[in-house]
Amino acid sequence: MSPNPICKKCGAPVGHGYFTALGFAWHADHFLCAGCNQPIREASFCQYKGHPYHPSCHLNRFAPRCAYCRKPLAGTYLTDYWQTSFCPSHQSEYPDCRFCNRLVPPDDQESGSVDQSSVRCLKCRAVAVESIVQARALFDQVIKWIKGQGLLYNDTKLNLLLGNQDQFHEHVNKHLKGTIDKHTLGVTLIRSFGVGGLNVRTEIRGVAILRSLPTALFQAVAAHELGHVWLTVHGMIDLSDCAAEGFCELLAYRWLGHMGTHESRYYATGIEKSKHTIYGDGFREIRRLAQIVGFDDLIRTLLATKHLPAA
Repeated sequence: MSPNPICKKCGAPVGHGYFTALGFAWHADHFLCAGCNQPIREASFCQYKGHPYHPSCHLNRFAPRCAYCRKPLAGTYLTDYWQTSFCPSHQSEYPDCRFCNRLVPPDDQESGSVDQSSVRCLKCRAVAVESIVQARALFDQVIKWIKGQGLLYNDTKLNLLLGNQDQFHEHVNKHLKGTIDKHTLGVTLIRSFGVGGLNVRTEIRGVAILRSLPTALFQAVAAHELGHVWLTVHGMIDLSDCAAEGFCELLAYRWLGHMGTHESRYYATGIEKSKHTIYGDGFREIRRLAQIVGFDDLIRTLLATKHLPAA
């Protein structure tokens, strides 16, 4: 600092009682916040691109904002899979979307939602599969892809059924023994014919998928159910539940990888991390087997022997 320092702001000698900051001398009233243009009198200040700010002005101007209340996020805050940052308090205030786990604030909730388990976010509603025409086109895309993976259906006619939550479960329960879990999103409807206690013929009645699923999830469910169709058509009825569901989850996982979108990666991650003892453990075991022997050899062995290959 020179013997006669001058104020960085006004260029006049500072005299006695000046202070230094950012490598310069300043009159007390000339060290101004770049945010509000008022003097900074606090003992500490924030610096951004060479300019000083009151801590509060720096927070309001440059801190990330909560996606829901728009308040500056200071200290600890949460960020979800979708890179949406928000105040921790909102996690207990808002329900999460049943399909993607985004929080859904009151203004974004559908009218008529009777419980939190049915809440959908705006993004999932925007890509929801609501009509059978829309569903059939998406279903056929998955069929074409699965045939390209070497899974053929011997000209089996694949009917597609679509229904809301009540219709879906009512229809499914008419065609299956017992009931299905309330979280089930799709099912292959199979009818078996027997003589003398022996199964002599199995008929595919159709594939039922829940209405209003987001597109990526709908097609993943379709791929899973088409796996069950393929196993049934080719007589692989002796596979364990873990093996059968694991194989079908592997098909869904491979389809999601084929899609290659942010949404599909979210659902693929859900398959990878599933803690379900049949679906999750089954998927990981079948994926491990496919990695060892190769997916094509896995398919060929299943067709030839009706059993999984030895690892």
